Amino acid sequence: MRKQKQASFVKNAAILSFAGIFSRMLGAIYRIPLTRLIGREGMGLYQMGYSIYALLLAVSATGIPVAISKLVSEEATKNRMGEARRIFKVATILLTSIGLVFTVGFMLTAPFISNKIVKEPRALYPMLAVAPAIFIVALMASIKGFFQGLQMMWPTAIAQLSEQFGRIITVLVLSWYLVSINSKLEITAAGASFGAVIGSLVGLIVIIFIYLRSKPFLNKLTRQSPRVSKRSTNQIIKRILVFAIPITIGAMVLPLMNGIDTVLVKSRLLDAGIESTEALSLYGDLTTVIPLINLPSMLAYALAASLVPAISMASSSGKWREVRSRSKLAIKLILMIGLPAALGLSILATPVTGMLFGFTNSAKVLQILAFAVIFLTLHQCCTGILQGLGYTGLPVRNLLIGGVVKIVLNYTLIAIPVLNIRGAAISSVLAYAVASILNVRSVCKHTGLRFDIFDMIVRPLIATGIMGIFVYGSYSVFVKAEFANSISALASVMIGVVCYAIAVLLTKCFSKSELESIPYVGPIIIRVAGKLRLLRRD
Repeated sequence: MRKQKQASFVKNAAILSFAGIFSRMLGAIYRIPLTRLIGREGMGLYQMGYSIYALLLAVSATGIPVAISKLVSEEATKNRMGEARRIFKVATILLTSIGLVFTVGFMLTAPFISNKIVKEPRALYPMLAVAPAIFIVALMASIKGFFQGLQMMWPTAIAQLSEQFGRIITVLVLSWYLVSINSKLEITAAGASFGAVIGSLVGLIVIIFIYLRSKPFLNKLTRQSPRVSKRSTNQIIKRILVFAIPITIGAMVLPLMNGIDTVLVKSRLLDAGIESTEALSLYGDLTTVIPLINLPSMLAYALAASLVPAISMASSSGKWREVRSRSKLAIKLILMIGLPAALGLSILATPVTGMLFGFTNSAKVLQILAFAVIFLTLHQCCTGILQGLGYTGLPVRNLLIGGVVKIVLNYTLIAIPVLNIRGAAISSVLAYAVASILNVRSVCKHTGLRFDIFDMIVRPLIATGIMGIFVYGSYSVFVKAEFANSISALASVMIGVVCYAIAVLLTKCFSKSELESIPYVGPIIIRVAGKLRLLRRD
């Protein structure tokens, strides 16, 4: 029975993880064609509305669905389905009320935010266009939380993917249409922002349909469950808020980090003497390259999702040696993904941005911001370890400290004329560096892990350096031979991958026991390294 429950838990986690990773990947990729459609300035307007929306969404629709899931799960486990559905009903009314207040509040304050805070009057239109999505997502999130509390993860996964597909199709089709009829840029950006409303509406329709189809089954469970003394509505609301508020605070941190750029970048560029339209375009350069930074972090997100149950089970069983070995391998894997990804993006910033976006203005930002990949992925990995150990507040605290660093550096560096938008990129890299170093320190403290600098940093750095030399050299050769930009970039990437794989073997980055812990790929590397006498023993 215990094994069946464990298998069910792993299966449910896998369903949500897959849906989350795939949805994030789509969310990163669609910005590439969107940038080609609306350009640097349009992306700046789009992101100004979207970053405020993301923050309000984190406040209004993150914590309460998790609380619904937890409280419904508790009641369902005790076979009190009637009380579980009552909690769902009360929570849905609470959540949709909050969503409605935030939607109306955002629409009423949008003129002030656009004029006085982000200092871009045209951002009003994207803000108004995206605001209704807050209410729709809040209602959808309550139903997701109910299903998750019943250990039914597939409705959430289907709704999440439906929402993302609906959003992306609407964003791209509406943007293309508005560009084709020569609409004003702010209207085109608003059309792209409205994709969030249509996407969330699609997701809501899907999950309501699933709920209605499940209602006969839920009614049967309710009739079979014993009647219990009902808690008052106020008691239920109090329980929901006790669980929801800490989760909401944690969920706000990352949108706040992104919101710092929205609030500070343009105003500090104006202070540096840059004209308003150019300042918005420079902010667009910053937001344009974010998908390229986020794509490598998908692997870190997947690893973090798998680490939480694995670390939790090992620590609860007192297997601290296993906790340390899993943590060390996870951190090393992340560094060995993050380091080459960062250096490769930095070296090939100009050809990559030209190939993907059709312009290279954002290359100067990507050359610096690429190094945030190292620290962002490391932070996500260590967050998974700490969450598995039960220290959910530590990553939030560490990221908040990084946020303070970002505010100070943004304010200081962006206004320096020679740096301007590069100052925002530098501040992001250093902010995530501070947060990730604090996270690593917390992991070492609470697991007893000894951070071996030579094994975990120096070896991967040497392999990355070798790769970087070949990538830079090969791209230079291709350019001199007058190959097309896209062919030169793609060929250099492939050469870099091969050279990095060889360099990893030559520097003996992995020991035999570490390779044995890596599924599928590990045994192959052991055979190859063994034949070449490059296998490092423990």
